[in-house]
Amino acid sequence: MSPLSNFFTAITWGLLSSSRISLLVFPLILVLSSSLSILILRVLLSIGVGGGLAALGWCWAAIWA
Repeated sequence: MSPLSNFFTAITWGLLSSSRISLLVFPLILVLSSSLSILILRVLLSIGVGGGLAALGWCWAAIWA
């Protein structure tokens, strides 16, 4: 993954874990970066953290297998 992708991922996780402001900033991040990691985080947000972490792990395994 590129440094830019990692940067956006870190910011997104920070916002998601911090406050409701993430609901306002998250779409902006999606517009700014179309990277796969951000799309996975969008799915994670939509289906919930528990199921999202399982899906994220599955996607990560599928990508790097």
